[in-house]
Parts: sequence; structure tokens; C-alpha cells
Amino acid sequence: MPQIALQGLQFIAYHGYYPEENQLGGKFELDLIVDFVLQTHQWEDQLQDTLNYEELYLISRLEMQNTQKLIETVALNILLEIGKRWPFIREAEVTIRKKSPIIEGTAHHSSFSIRWSELRQH
Repeated sequence: MPQIALQGLQFIAYHGYYPEENQLGGKFELDLIVDFVLQTHQWEDQLQDTLNYEELYLISRLEMQNTQKLIETVALNILLEIGKRWPFIREAEVTIRKKSPIIEGTAHHSSFSIRWSELRQH
């Protein structure tokens, strides 16, 4: 199955449950992997025959700019937008890593991942 991936996208964003996270912002990293149905009988070497990774990036960037309390909400919104734009996707996965999360101890990052198939089951 064909797959398009954007990995290690870097963002400064203001997601977080605590007010200081919303004020100071933080570093985030995003991975996006999308499997889709390739329409080989219609293949014309054009962007409409596949997923445009520039558009995938723009969807991700816009959602990362939309401040949320939870990175879970951001990841869900990204998947929903991808599903609306490309109904021929089979599977998609978004992983968001929050660098140096505010916790009592030390952590390189916290992360959340969600798959398209998990959304379709509900």
C-alpha cells in the first residue's frame, strides 16, 4: 500500500493545560504517516493522483498554531482534516511529541499517537 510520511516536523506552539505553557510556548515535533489507495488505472503523474505532502504540512502547521490544552486534541484535528481532504486514505497516524514537558522530573519529551482506523471504529 502506498504511503506518504512527514517525520520530525518542528514547531513552536502554545499547547498545554497550564497557563505558563500557553504563555511561554514550547517545542513540539510531529510525525505524520498516511497510507492510501493508489488509483493506477487513472495515473497521470499529477498531484491529484496522490497525497500532496505540502498540503499535509499546511494542515499540520495550521492545527499546531491553533492552541489547545491537549496535544491529543491537536492530533485528532489533524486526522479529521486529512480525512476530509482525502477520502481515499486507508490509514493515517499522527504522533506529536512535546519536548521537555513540565513535570516534576526530567523527560526528553511526552508524546501522543493516534490512528485514523481508531476514529472510524466509533
